[in-house]
Amino acid sequence: MSSNTPRSRSSVLSVLLVCLALVLIAAACGDSDDEASATSADTAPSATTVPPAPDTAATPDSSGGPADTTADTSPPPATEAAPATTIPGDDCGSGGPLSDEGLLDGTFTMTNGDERTYQIDTPPGYEEGTEAAFVFNFHGRGSNSLQQWLYGNFIDLAAADGVFLVMPQALVRNDAVQWRAGLPGEGLDLDYVAELLAELRTQYCVGEVFAAGMSSGGAMTSALACWADSPFAGYGPVTLAIYEPAICDQAPPRPIAYFHGTEDDTVPFDGNDNGLDAAPVTAQEWAEHNGCVGEGTEERVSDEVLRYTWEDCETSTEFYVVEGGNHTWPGAIAADGLGYVTNDISASQILWDLFFAG
Repeated sequence: MSSNTPRSRSSVLSVLLVCLALVLIAAACGDSDDEASATSADTAPSATTVPPAPDTAATPDSSGGPADTTADTSPPPATEAAPATTIPGDDCGSGGPLSDEGLLDGTFTMTNGDERTYQIDTPPGYEEGTEAAFVFNFHGRGSNSLQQWLYGNFIDLAAADGVFLVMPQALVRNDAVQWRAGLPGEGLDLDYVAELLAELRTQYCVGEVFAAGMSSGGAMTSALACWADSPFAGYGPVTLAIYEPAICDQAPPRPIAYFHGTEDDTVPFDGNDNGLDAAPVTAQEWAEHNGCVGEGTEERVSDEVLRYTWEDCETSTEFYVVEGGNHTWPGAIAADGLGYVTNDISASQILWDLFFAG
């Protein structure tokens, strides 16, 4: 059972611009030492399962700064609904709600009985029965799906290319909203994403699907890449990626682009003593997973951005280092009180060009 409620895109954007700035500024006042000190509470899964997205302070997140778990992470109030239409049945699905001007609030019931929510941005002018790409954009710890829709901004790109944006919503775990991939069959977030995608396939003509995410959402994106049967065709973790060899080794090569700032004070670029690998180590592990040869070749993209690529990879593999960058999404909105965010590159544009544009 599922339901969808439309929101006016312009109204939601105006509310979110204010709401997001306030949440990010509040989040930037959090205790970054606490946020970077602990390890995942999950036990190590077996080699046949996907690794959990870390759900404690080792891999925390707000939309753009150290997480403040006391911040209000509830979605903004509902705005006046834009009219929605419903596509008729087709080989690709039985018909799902559309709105040229609306962001749809979705709800569905999982097989374990849990009711879960998400947001979906349907492309303006979408023609019924047309196969379209779907991009899943995962928010960070202490944030929410609506804020990530704005912060990890694919809105105009998706509208121009006729792509659906899906913003899943995590649950409160360990006193903060964050992702926990869990093990298949446990009813946690791996099952949530799989069942959400199945639900969307009953409604729309779903083509290729892709995943991106911020911090805890980057860990969730990595977990999906490590899922041997993952239906996703490209992965974009930002400010955090993970690699668990016993599990990720079971997956085929995965197209991936990873972004991390050297001055990240929430998820340290150089790792920590509690099991968090340095970002270059994780990038190299993904490169080796993808059959790449040797160490990455460094290319200076700008005065503050380095791009690493590898030779003879079986699939696209890139690592972007923002020198001086904090726990922020490259090219995203900046707010007073946050660490540095580069505008030399846009993670959203790079991921779109590499994978999502189709």
